[in-house]
Amino acid sequence: MSNSSALAPVIQGGYFTHINDTPWMGGVKMSYTYLGISSSNNDLLIPQSGGFLQGGVYTPFTGNYVVQSYRQTVNSQFSLIPFLGHSFEKSFVYLGAGPTLAQTRTQIERITGFADVVGVPTSITGIGQGSNYSFSQWLWGVSATVGATYFLDRNWFVDVNYVASITQSKTSNWGGPWSDTPSSGSTRTGTNMGTSSGGVVTQQGNRTWNSAALVSRILRFE
Repeated sequence: MSNSSALAPVIQGGYFTHINDTPWMGGVKMSYTYLGISSSNNDLLIPQSGGFLQGGVYTPFTGNYVVQSYRQTVNSQFSLIPFLGHSFEKSFVYLGAGPTLAQTRTQIERITGFADVVGVPTSITGIGQGSNYSFSQWLWGVSATVGATYFLDRNWFVDVNYVASITQSKTSNWGGPWSDTPSSGSTRTGTNMGTSSGGVVTQQGNRTWNSAALVSRILRFE
């Protein structure tokens, strides 16, 4: 698959505290990113075997699917990352790792079946009648981060971090019925059936403006 990049919004929240009044600190950060980034591969050949029905007769075959576009899109990504850091007068640096959950959508577009039927290459599903399939799934994975935070005053700070994530590889089924009426002979019918598997790797460079005032107001209210 190809690599893709884009600007994306991120929302984060978290908590940190110093350890025994030392410069060392620990905390946890939660973030949500809407990536909306797609990666594609075009003009694929997928080996296939099976058969079709025509006039009540079943004919087996081998051949290839031709897929004009195979696209995977990463939409939403959630991360929960515990971290450890070291603070200075108005800043701190940190690193951490934790679980991530990414939503992906896979699209298989204009898939056409070709087969070797009694020695003659044939488009069994019909020229210009390619089928489209799509499915969404959630993938668990792990994220690691390194970053730095600088406080502008007691309530506002800037956070800059780099996050790398990798998800599990998951297999999903796709398919559906097809039919084609050739120039001679009765209609052929069959069913496309296949599986698709894979995961995603994301890398993010984030810069966010953050406020600590909201937490302090909530604590005073309580």
